[in-house]
Amino acid sequence: MFEAFRRAVAQLAAPEFRRILKLSLALAVGSFAALFTAIAAALPWLAARLPAGAPEWITIPLALVTGVGALVLAFVLFPGLVTAIQSGLLQDRICAAVEQRYYPGLPEPRAPGIGAQLAATLGQLGAVIGLNLLALPVYLV
Repeated sequence: MFEAFRRAVAQLAAPEFRRILKLSLALAVGSFAALFTAIAAALPWLAARLPAGAPEWITIPLALVTGVGALVLAFVLFPGLVTAIQSGLLQDRICAAVEQRYYPGLPEPRAPGIGAQLAATLGQLGAVIGLNLLALPVYLV
């Protein structure tokens, strides 16, 4: 395990890993911007659709959450979102780079198509967002 860790750290300076790191950072920034925009649009929409006689224990927290809460909620959901996206889209590139450098004698792995990668990524993304939304009341306590 220590040898694998040493190899991983040594390969961080390789050009293919720098390219993946740059893509990963771009995906993270874009994902956060999209997530924040979606939450900032959804919370006021939700608040506007509450019935007129809604109890205060719902309306007051929702009014507070619509401002700063969009940013907080984006930070709460962000790690899972980025992990799901990056693991689905970048994992095969990283594995191929490691295998090419340290295990050149292995046969070429079967490359998954973009459809299979997107399906796996969307499945992980749905699970991460769904579970985080289920756990949201716990986050707020």
